[in-house]
Amino acid sequence: MSTTTTTTTPLRRLDEARFAPLSLAIGEADVYLVAEALLGQRRTERFEQPPQTPAPSATLTLALARLLPIGLLRFIGAQGGERAGRVLRRRGDRVVLIDVALGDDDAFHVDLDDDAAFSLRVSSAWPTAVWQLARDVMPLVQPRPHDRGGLRELDPAERHRLLTSSPPAATLSGDHLAYACAVESLPRLGLPSRFETLITRGFAAGSPLAHLYRLDDVELRHLDVDRLLQRPLSRSLELLGPGLATAWLRQVRRLLSHAADIDEVVARATCMSRQLLRLVDAMDAAGRLDLLESVVTFLRGLPEAIPAETRSRLLRLPGVTTMADRDRVVGAVASIFGVVDVVDRVVGTIGSARFGDERFVEARATAGVVAPLAKHRDGIIAARRALTGVVG
Repeated sequence: MSTTTTTTTPLRRLDEARFAPLSLAIGEADVYLVAEALLGQRRTERFEQPPQTPAPSATLTLALARLLPIGLLRFIGAQGGERAGRVLRRRGDRVVLIDVALGDDDAFHVDLDDDAAFSLRVSSAWPTAVWQLARDVMPLVQPRPHDRGGLRELDPAERHRLLTSSPPAATLSGDHLAYACAVESLPRLGLPSRFETLITRGFAAGSPLAHLYRLDDVELRHLDVDRLLQRPLSRSLELLGPGLATAWLRQVRRLLSHAADIDEVVARATCMSRQLLRLVDAMDAAGRLDLLESVVTFLRGLPEAIPAETRSRLLRLPGVTTMADRDRVVGAVASIFGVVDVVDRVVGTIGSARFGDERFVEARATAGVVAPLAKHRDGIIAARRALTGVVG
């Protein structure tokens, strides 16, 4: 991949850096392809040549810097960041509501005295992660004779290289968004499933925001829910709510259709429900129940993700041989429905707030967020009963 014009002098002006045609060497062009894929873009070209230099050139660094903000804005929009809605803001002793949709001021300035501020700034973490992926990992997944896509085909040095090429920890808000986007977009690279899982875990381990997109992964460390509710991550959480719900529903469907046996279903379903319960309780403790939109949207989709025939499907899983096995696997999946009970509980705690109470504005905002649950309550109850076998 190469443009027709090569820059021959240093770029001194901002407009030159933004618009000058760039030419990337073989290898670095393929790094750019990986970066595009991680930002959710589709391309016909495929990765062929890893970079041959010890570090990215100035031209590649500029190319990635130009690509990233556009990719992040597209990701935010695709996840629901341009939707209508209101979220809480604290102004000294006052609590007010602002539009949830990403605005011009969000993207272009940072005011550390205002927790409404937001920035797409990134550290070196994301470019470093892309570089490591293209240099150290992609060459290991290229077709080889008799390769079945598993780690057993790697020699010890290659395996060590793969397992030690984890992305650095995200620090700035743009890093966290880029890692979350990478977790969602990794399937675009077409990697063997075991490689994709390892790389995805690396990004998820580097950011609690990215971890939210892998709630059912039992191999990941404990989700840092408290950090998610602090700036700058709380602003990202506001923007990405619908996209998170879609990702969680996809995980439930994948769990029910692709799990190998009872143990996998129990482990993943239990992990997912516990993480969601912790997230809801943390929102309550932080006074941010206005952020329940992602959870509510997820719960609304459960009757479709866990249809009436799920119970019979679970009872046919390998490893389900006794009544105790049946109860264990059904109980694990039913624990996901238990999130409804916790949402009802925490919303009920602030439902009686009156004008002048500390959580009055939050209560008003939360009432609107959870209102869609009422329309879907009967379907959720019916799906839960069909799963557990409870009648009446």
